[in-house]
Amino acid sequence: TNELKMSSRLILSLGVLATLLALSSAIPMNYKIGAQILPGGNGGGYKFCTPATSPLSITNMTISPVPIVIGKNVAIQGQGTLASTITGGNIQLTASYYIGGSWQPLPSFNFDLCTVTTCPVNAGPAVINQNIPIPSISPAGFYKGQLTFTDKSNNVILCAIWQYELVRN
Repeated sequence: TNELKMSSRLILSLGVLATLLALSSAIPMNYKIGAQILPGGNGGGYKFCTPATSPLSITNMTISPVPIVIGKNVAIQGQGTLASTITGGNIQLTASYYIGGSWQPLPSFNFDLCTVTTCPVNAGPAVINQNIPIPSISPAGFYKGQLTFTDKSNNVILCAIWQYELVRN
């Protein structure tokens, strides 16, 4: 159905957003929903679960607007370096929505990395310049989840635990 497709797009959009937000440095504030406390700013937060051995390092990242506005685009720009070529891998996204005083799980997603980007992903400078639409049908509220990128050998390239609020304008 259209609602399921829109929910899938929302979760994918949040996953991409969470990935890129997780690449940026933490803002020294706390954001709390339920028992979960994550570093972040107005409208959300995240923390890394990426191992120190990851070949990915990001030097600069900007995200606008925060909080995330339903029916608008989120602009994400960043620069970094990938220390080694990635020939393939997997992206896993889990998410939950906060409603009625508890977190309700949303469908999880697994993607082949090469269906999301062109493989191989060559070592060297990395530039991100992305506008992610947040569907108008998205419910306002709080979302949390985990996003993990692994290579073909199941080594973690990126791991982020995130929590963000979507608001109506």
